[in-house]
Amino acid sequence: MKKILVILAAMLFMLSMSSRLGAQEAQTHPVLVANRSGSVSLVYHPLKNYVGKGQPTLFFFWASQYDDCREEAAFLQTLHQQYKGLTVLGVPIDGEIDATTAAMKELRLTFPQFFDMDDLLYDRYGVDGIPYTVLLNPSGEVIAENLHGDDLVKAVDECLR
Repeated sequence: MKKILVILAAMLFMLSMSSRLGAQEAQTHPVLVANRSGSVSLVYHPLKNYVGKGQPTLFFFWASQYDDCREEAAFLQTLHQQYKGLTVLGVPIDGEIDATTAAMKELRLTFPQFFDMDDLLYDRYGVDGIPYTVLLNPSGEVIAENLHGDDLVKAVDECLR
């Protein structure tokens, strides 16, 4: 009987955690999106609009003021254009909408920038430095973290097969 109660308590805890994350993913957040003309607009979308839509998702944690982040952003823009079945989502860690908008225009970034106002993504993926990438398979499971360059391209290729 004691084992059953322990298992039941564990199941209830897991259920409460998944519903908490689901509720956070349903909340709207500021998102910068670029249109075809290159202008950038601020919209409010939930994270669920970008993840779990049957295609891989690549989170890119960065800050527009750092050169290595800007170089990685330019590289990911090429990847974003090359792989139409891949969702690339920038996550600016500085939360600076104006600076990120300027960088998007300067670097001609067309992938959305999701402002993680409640640190849901930072905490979930244990981001401890930037630039940092997290690749999710179409089911939303992490398959690679902190890959760059050719290693990232290889992981994306394998995920899209």
